[in-house]
Amino acid sequence: MRILIALFLLLAFQAAAFSQAYWIYPDQFLTLQNAIDTAADGDVILVRPGTYTEPANDIVFDHRAITVRSDVDGYYWTHDLAPAETILTKGQSADIVTFLNDDHSVLEGFTITKSSVSYSKSCIYIKHASPTILSNLITKSQSHTATRAPGIHMVDKSCPLIANNVITRNKTYYGGSAIYCAESSPNIVNNTITDNKTTLHGAIDCLSNSFPAITNTIVYQNQGWADIYEDTSSNADVNYCCVSVWAGGGVGNFTYDPVFVDRPNGDLHIANNSPCRYHGNTYAVGMPLHDFEDDPRSGVGIVDVGADQFYRHLYVIGDTVPGGVVQVKVTATPRSWFQLFVGLDTYPYPVPTTYGYWHIAPPVQQSVLLGPVNAQGLFSLPMTLPPTPGPYRIVLQALVGDRLTNVYSMILE
Repeated sequence: MRILIALFLLLAFQAAAFSQAYWIYPDQFLTLQNAIDTAADGDVILVRPGTYTEPANDIVFDHRAITVRSDVDGYYWTHDLAPAETILTKGQSADIVTFLNDDHSVLEGFTITKSSVSYSKSCIYIKHASPTILSNLITKSQSHTATRAPGIHMVDKSCPLIANNVITRNKTYYGGSAIYCAESSPNIVNNTITDNKTTLHGAIDCLSNSFPAITNTIVYQNQGWADIYEDTSSNADVNYCCVSVWAGGGVGNFTYDPVFVDRPNGDLHIANNSPCRYHGNTYAVGMPLHDFEDDPRSGVGIVDVGADQFYRHLYVIGDTVPGGVVQVKVTATPRSWFQLFVGLDTYPYPVPTTYGYWHIAPPVQQSVLLGPVNAQGLFSLPMTLPPTPGPYRIVLQALVGDRLTNVYSMILE
């Protein structure tokens, strides 16, 4: 009998393990909400690069446990996020994303931004739910009412994990320009929160018996009363963070300039000489094993503070429009040399090589040897995009020394 019960439990476990389904939007659905409503708990929805505005109200996760994440090519066996090219947006009539009723879903790898001034809505609204908000860029949202903060607004005993996000250039009058907590206790780990503006309170508001844990996070140069504001009923547990001004205790906190690559132009990667390097807590609860661009945190020693782990990485800054000029940037060990590769598509799956995983399908153009990477750990190269009208893709990858970087995909429209 014991053998039969054990066999039954094993078969049940195997069935559950293989019941996960993958869906691709917009290939299989008219709206992202259709995809969410169709998916079962444990399913993953992959969202291809593009700009998405739901035709009706906000995107709602209600008592679910699914994953919605961006993906460069829509292949479920890879994990190639595309936050810069996968945009969720909305006007002033609704929140962009809402989590309700004990929802435990994951939202990963998007730019979330308001397309116009919103007087009562947020980028992400959480009510009595505990989702995971992971590796997103939350930016350029405005709100002018106390009922909603422009970035992440949580109420009613919500306990989300907020990790690897860049929250910047949001604006409000009433406080909580980046994260607003009322009667909530989020775990805020390895985020970069800067250049948010409020007249009252702070970039992170802790109100009405809120007790957030804030670890390995940059909360720097936000306009308001404080970077982190606590009312008399609340307390923030802040450790291993870079904060402009902080007198609330904790371990490993510091107030030095984090030394971003190009903060005035929105490039919030940390430089090689940043004090955030090697200053984080490797054992922080909830810390993802990768940073906001999928670069590994594990296996590189002591982790960095903020959403970015300094690592060899290729990315693009600028408007990807036909005929435009963008800056192709590579972060790597100073004095490194590299080659750049350009194509129009990726393989269905990465190809293993002695240099790492190769992504670009032929035909491929190859640059001459470029470099060296400067003392900040950065090399920047202007690239003029083809004038041919879109839509089409351009994909980039670099060989730094004897190791390949990530692949970067641009959608020209």
